[in-house]
Amino acid sequence: PVNLAACDDAATILSAYNAWVAGFSFSNGTNPGTPSAAPALPAFECGAAVSLTYNYAVTDDCGTQMCSSTFNVPASTPLSVSCPAPVTLDACDDAATILSAYNAWINGFSNSNGCNAGAASAAPALPAFACGEAVSLTYAYSVTDDCGTQSCTSTFDVPVSTPLSVSCPAAVILPAGTTQGDILTAYNAWINGFSYDGGCSPSETSNTPQLPSFECGGGIALTYNYAVSDDCGTESCTSTFN
Repeated sequence: PVNLAACDDAATILSAYNAWVAGFSFSNGTNPGTPSAAPALPAFECGAAVSLTYNYAVTDDCGTQMCSSTFNVPASTPLSVSCPAPVTLDACDDAATILSAYNAWINGFSNSNGCNAGAASAAPALPAFACGEAVSLTYAYSVTDDCGTQSCTSTFDVPVSTPLSVSCPAAVILPAGTTQGDILTAYNAWINGFSYDGGCSPSETSNTPQLPSFECGGGIALTYNYAVSDDCGTESCTSTFN
C-alpha cells in the first residue's frame, strides 16, 4: 500500500501513483491476457483525499490470478483564520490603556492548519499617542497556504475627545457709589460666568479672587486668571471686576 502525506503536491502524488501502478506485474502462465485496468488518478485538488484500490487480475488458459493494493492521500485540515471582535475604547483613554488594548487586539488574530501556511499579512501600526486624538485601524488579516488564501477583518477605534474649552464673562465696571448689596450681586454673577466644557478629566486649577470687605466709597480691582487643566493640557482666560 502507498500512504502519502495530506499536503503532498500534485507532482509528488502523480510520481507516487505512477510508481505504484508500475509495481503491478505478472509472469508465466499459458496465454495470459491483459491485466485488469488500473484505477485512474483523479484530477488534483489541493488538500482533497485520494483513495484508490487496484484489484489487479490476470487470466490465462488455466484460470485467473489476482492481488490487491491501495493508494491513499488523506484529506488535509483546511486553513482557518480567526479575528477578534472589534475594539472601541473611550475617547479619553490614556496612552498605556490604548497600547495594552492594541496589543491584546493584535494577539487575538490567529490561524491554524492548512498546507504550508505562510506568514500572516502585516498588522497596522498603532500611531504615536496624541492626547484626545482619534485612532482608527482596520486589520485585513490574511494567510496563504498551498491551497489558497483565507482572510478576516477587525477594527480598533478610539474616538476623538471633545477638546477642553473655557469661557470668561465680560469685564464688569460698576459706578462709584454702588451699594454693598449691588456689588455682592454683581460679583456673584461675575464669578458664576466662568465655566469650562469638554476635556479629559478636567479640573479648575486657579483660585477665585475674593471680594474684599465693603468699604463705603472704596475702590475694588479684581482680576481672575481662570485656568482649567485636563489630561491634555491647560486652557485659560481672564476677566476683571472693578
